[in-house]
Amino acid sequence: MTMEYEIQNEKKSAEKLAEGVNEFLKKHSVTKGFFARDDIMRSIGTFIESFPVPSQKEDLIDFIIAMDERGKNDDGDFEDEYHSKWEESIKKAMILFPNDPDFAPIINLYQKEKEENENSIGALIHKKVMSVIKKWLS
Repeated sequence: MTMEYEIQNEKKSAEKLAEGVNEFLKKHSVTKGFFARDDIMRSIGTFIESFPVPSQKEDLIDFIIAMDERGKNDDGDFEDEYHSKWEESIKKAMILFPNDPDFAPIINLYQKEKEENENSIGALIHKKVMSVIKKWLS
């Protein structure tokens, strides 16, 4: 496999992910009697979670933007999966392109959101609950 083929193959990863989810929905909409909605939704969530994050710069930027948009506009069904994929994509960008100015606004947004989440009431409650669970399990 040549590098050129790999680059072409990775282009438009966000579209491939969307097509995969849509194809899965079409395929299983016919078999609603055989699959419970929860099973279908769980399978789609697993598909999103296991979808590979691209490595090429332009594709990675597009992918990060698409995961952010889908996470915010998904009506809640796969919000967590898209958000996790968004975070995974940003972490990959931080590793592959640590000093690239094209990623700076994206990374800054990620770090700001992470900081806000860590300082939120929900994060404090989560920390408290986790500490109680850890004590209980000890």
